[in-house]
This record gives sequence, C-alpha cells and structure tokens, in this order.
Amino acid sequence: MDNIAFDYGPEKEEWKSVEGGTNVMTEAVVDMLKTKPTYNKRVTRVALDRTRKGEDKMVVVTNYDEPPRYYTSVINTTTLACLQRIDTNDLELSPTVKIATRTLRYDSSTKVAIKFDKPWWITKCGIKSGGVANTDLPIRWAQDATRMGSLVNTDSPRGEHELKGLMLHNLARLHSDSSNFDEMYEMIKASYITHHGFDWAMDDYSSGAFANFGPGQFRALYPDLIRPQADSRFHIVGEAASSNHAWIAGSLESAYRGVWMVLERFKCFDLQEKMVQEFGNVPELETGKNGFAHLLVALGMLRPEVLAGGEKKRVEDVMKGKKV
Repeated sequence: MDNIAFDYGPEKEEWKSVEGGTNVMTEAVVDMLKTKPTYNKRVTRVALDRTRKGEDKMVVVTNYDEPPRYYTSVINTTTLACLQRIDTNDLELSPTVKIATRTLRYDSSTKVAIKFDKPWWITKCGIKSGGVANTDLPIRWAQDATRMGSLVNTDSPRGEHELKGLMLHNLARLHSDSSNFDEMYEMIKASYITHHGFDWAMDDYSSGAFANFGPGQFRALYPDLIRPQADSRFHIVGEAASSNHAWIAGSLESAYRGVWMVLERFKCFDLQEKMVQEFGNVPELETGKNGFAHLLVALGMLRPEVLAGGEKKRVEDVMKGKKV
C-alpha cells in the first residue's frame, strides 16, 4: 500500500534526505516568521464569538485561566486526541467532528534508537543499504509497539534494562542463524553504548502515533475533518485530516489546504495565486470553478442550526453503521 501511495506515475520520484532530521526544516520555518511562536502556552479553550466587533472573533485561552487572545482564524495542528482535551463547547464544531475527536483510531508506534561503538551491521553482516527488515520478533510495529511501549520510561534509558536486553537479543536473532547466534549477540552487546526509547501513545502532545481509520471511519469522518468550522475560521490540519494520513506528506498537504481556505474565506485571491505559483497544487484540494474547495468554505460559514437537519441524519446513520 505504501508503494501504491507514493510510487505511482510515469516518472520515478526522486527521494531526498534532510541532514540533521526534520527539526532542521521546522527551525528554518521559524527563522522566516516575523511573529515568533510562543512556547509553554498550552491551549485549553477555543471559541467563536460572533458578537465580537471586527474580524478577530476567535477566542483562544491558554493554561486554563490566562487572559484570552483574539484571532481572525485558527488553524489547529494537534492530533484529534489532543483536540478532544481542548474546551470547544462554544466553537460550533459539527457533530461529526466531535465524533471524530472521540472515536478516530490512532495506531501505536514505539521507537528505540541505539548507539553502537562500531557499525557491526556493515562490518559483520555486509549490510550497506536498506533500513527495513521483515520479522515476526517483538521489534516490529502496531500491536507489538503497544506492548513494547510498556517497557519505555519517560526518562529513557533509565530503568530500561528489560528493553535493552530485548532489543539486543532481537537484533542478534534477526542478523544471525542458529549456528552463530551466541557470537552475534555477544558482539552486539559489547558494541552497545546507549539507547533512547520513545512511545507516542505516552506523549501528551500526541496521545497516539498516527491516524488509523477503522472500517467506515474514513468515509464518515474525513469530509467534515477537511471542512472549515466555526464561520470558516477554524481549520483542522495534520495527517489525520488528509487522504495521506499517517504520512508527513499528509501533514504538509493538509497545511496547504488550511492556509488556502483561510485565504479563500477572506478573499485573499492574490495570495492564493502566489501559493500556487510557489508550491503548486495538492491532489486533495480541488480548486477552481469545477472544484469543491470554495464550497467547503461556504458551508463552513453557515450557522449550526442551518446545517443541523442534514448533519443530524448523517450522525444517526454513522452511529447505526450505515454508509453515508
């Protein structure tokens, strides 16, 4: 499925890596911003105040009791699990979005980075490329990641003797056969320097690794996740609100959509054209006269009572397991 998602087309994609990790990209974006982000300000409430004069009708409260801030639009980049913990009672979210924040499945992912004093996989095993291995050992993903996560501490690698032993043992098993397992295990154990484990399910900034839509969930939830909410001033972006969910590509494409719809809402068509010129289009955002993106913005501007009839029936159908 991964190959189908990214390897189709007449020309082969040219893949590139970022030296220093993806954090290099985010730091570069921050350097470009005129208004720098503020840190240690956990958002605890987002609301729409239609009675407020001017365009700054979005109310944002941080750390529960700090003075409110007012914005024209809000683009939400949290996971849906984190969005559920934010007070959105006065945000006019659609019933389907509320269902999504409570029920959308998130897969598990536990990563353990290990530092060795020499590249034994090259010198001993002759592995000079790759990065992916197939195995039925516990060092896999999904359900195995959930179980592995129970061995990870918040101050990794402290107190992770069992995790360390399991990792080294499984690596030796994966790179050996019955005749040389003991030799391989001793060599890997002697090369070990340290490790660091991380479980996304235990991280309070994510509360899960990535969206894993269950049966019928994508059809039922996705249309509302990409539709602007709250007078088209609140936009949900991130991999969960993308057809390429679970991938960084989905996060980037949904961010493009969110910015485009903010510009559409306030008729900044010149900036939309600039976006297209600099970044092109994204497949899941159909723009133009024959597209639907502008219609989503128009729907998002309607008051909840206007949408209530059709929305109520959709929610009832979803709860009954019917196709919508």
